[in-house]
Amino acid sequence: MRLAGTASWRLEAKGSQLCELALFVRDAAGLTIMGLAEDVPSLTAAVPDLSGVLGADVRQAAGDQWRSWWLQILDFEFRDRPDDHGDARTRARQMVSEHQAVCDPPEFTMLADRPSLQVAAQASFARFREWESSRPQPGRGGEAVSPLDWTVMKQVAEEVAFDRQLSLDAVQAKVAVLPVHGRWWCRVVPGAVLCSTAAAADPRTAQVLLRDAFDSYVTRLA
Repeated sequence: MRLAGTASWRLEAKGSQLCELALFVRDAAGLTIMGLAEDVPSLTAAVPDLSGVLGADVRQAAGDQWRSWWLQILDFEFRDRPDDHGDARTRARQMVSEHQAVCDPPEFTMLADRPSLQVAAQASFARFREWESSRPQPGRGGEAVSPLDWTVMKQVAEEVAFDRQLSLDAVQAKVAVLPVHGRWWCRVVPGAVLCSTAAAADPRTAQVLLRDAFDSYVTRLA
């Protein structure tokens, strides 16, 4: 979802099915991820225990391979894509190609170079679809599309523009909201933040993470 203030600051706030899939594979398969500084929390909705489907050696190897897939997904989700780059059909084909490079279920051939993770993803995908369809989806049943409050977004964007002595159209950011535990958030790259639903819904936490996202974006441009 893209939200904009009246004077052209911009915040792209959305969920991420790809991130949710990767986290589902991690949680359901019982993978141990070493060296992931962000320590992404577990999913809030209960996931099935599929750890018994995989042998211990496969689980260990899949855990070692998971981080590289996660970083690929984050790159896809937060990559800068100029709005005026090519015609609509060309952009759509490019997006499909980029998506398939990080996720092409149910076979997950893009994980062929990480065979243990490929097995874990194949074993998890059908259950992920069940899990996903059973959860309340944004925009259904009166639920807000994004838990971020527009007033908070506008306030923080305007504060950043004022403090930095910038035009409002220089203030931009991206936020992906994930259904994970706690008031958790982390910056992925300058101008882009991952956060939990609870963090986005809490005004004080939202102010902090939005300030970081907007500030780091304009710093990158300096």
